[in-house]
Amino acid sequence: MLGRTVPERLAWSDISLRRHLTRLEPQVVVAVTTRAFSAAVAAGAPRVVLDFVDASSIPTRDRVRLEVRMRASARRRADVGSPDAAAAPGNTIVRTAAGWADAESLSAEWVPNVTALAPGHTPVPPTHDVLFVGSLEYPPNVEAVERLADAWPYVLTHRPKATALIAGRRPTPRVTELVERRGWTLMPDFEDIASVTPEARIAVAPLARTSGIQNKVLEAAALGLPQVVTPQALAGLRPGFPAEVASREDDLGPRIVELLADTARQAQLRAAGIEEIRRSYVADAWAGWARRLMQVG
Repeated sequence: MLGRTVPERLAWSDISLRRHLTRLEPQVVVAVTTRAFSAAVAAGAPRVVLDFVDASSIPTRDRVRLEVRMRASARRRADVGSPDAAAAPGNTIVRTAAGWADAESLSAEWVPNVTALAPGHTPVPPTHDVLFVGSLEYPPNVEAVERLADAWPYVLTHRPKATALIAGRRPTPRVTELVERRGWTLMPDFEDIASVTPEARIAVAPLARTSGIQNKVLEAAALGLPQVVTPQALAGLRPGFPAEVASREDDLGPRIVELLADTARQAQLRAAGIEEIRRSYVADAWAGWARRLMQVG
């Protein structure tokens, strides 16, 4: 039995958890991923947030089992609903997910990651045309660097002096090889993304595999950097997020060249990105939702 128990459940038992929750009397209990959800959690507070995080947190084989557990908890103690709905008697289980597409597929509330808008500062001339930032040991990011490398000959054909900055911790040998081959700049260590974005005219996120929400896209927009991205990079965000979208693999080079040449479009995306962050991706945008969640009874 223990061999099939996930690590989150080895640290506590339902009996001890229920005892602690009874003593603490919290208004809200958050279960981070379904693996941390149990009957004790469901009974532990007037409001329970079941944070799916993203669809990958729930193996397909476990989804039916989860629905059975959720319905059983609902019959015993709860109404499964939205925090925007009127509070119902008993417990309420609120399902959330950070990614827009994940929230839709899981019938959950979309509660995205939030970021902070950059304070006003004096612009400095960028030293590079294109920026890609992310953990450079993470396979989807390595794949994104490869996709950028494949598109780079097209970029150089139309913009021979184009430059790129690849920034992120722990670059793999593959990333280092691609940087050297394409004549890019590698920045493996930096204080934070705000220290990197002024170095480039635009950011790119040519991701093929994603889950949840892409913080690199949020942070670049919050820092006023126009972007060229793939549809996968936008899957976690509210539809209509302002960016140039390379829908096909062979679109990446042309979209980069076009955006670099169009300063008016850069300015438009810069302003629209900051406004979209202000509307949906800062803590203040979700303060009302959090207050409603805490209103029990």
